[in-house]
Amino acid sequence: MLSRRLSQVGVVTSRDFGRAHLSDLKQGQRLVTKDGDLWRWDGFVSDASVPSAAAQRLKQKNRLKEVREQIQSHRLASDEADRLANESRTRVENAAQTEKELRAGVRLSEQSLETARQALSERQRISAALESRIASLEETRTSLSSEGDDANKQESIAQSALDSLGDGETERKRQAVLTKQLSGRRNDLMEARAAYDLFTQASHERGARQAAISEEIL
Repeated sequence: MLSRRLSQVGVVTSRDFGRAHLSDLKQGQRLVTKDGDLWRWDGFVSDASVPSAAAQRLKQKNRLKEVREQIQSHRLASDEADRLANESRTRVENAAQTEKELRAGVRLSEQSLETARQALSERQRISAALESRIASLEETRTSLSSEGDDANKQESIAQSALDSLGDGETERKRQAVLTKQLSGRRNDLMEARAAYDLFTQASHERGARQAAISEEIL
């Protein structure tokens, strides 16, 4: 039976030939090309260049698969882009916070530096006042020392005069007055020297603290 069917099939070399001889076919006869074109005796024609319904469905199915794969690929790319955008946003926010903290630290350092400068200025003012006071005390000490020397000379002169006059009551009283004045001036001299030493020590201590503060600021 297959042989009989095949005997009714003719292979042609071109589509033009098949179309030209379609009307010559007898019942059961067919013409075909190597490309798959078909002309049947009852007028049915199948063009190999036109895909069949099954071929179209397969093609559409394959295309649908490709589209789905592209959608999945785009979705993954979109998710990755969202992840990178979130990471970038987080880095930007962290950088902004870090910059804010650094600016706050700089402002605090500037305030501390200004406070230290004011403290140094105040200490310099106090030091200048102390130096002025020390200079004044030094002048007072020198003056008292000179007066003390004069008092000693006067005491010596009085003692000599007293010795030359003997035990006169008037001279003894005068000597007592001079001795009291000399004692008072000696006390003043001792107090001045003590104050001078105290201020000198305080000046040295403040100078040392001032130098330490200056080194910290620099």
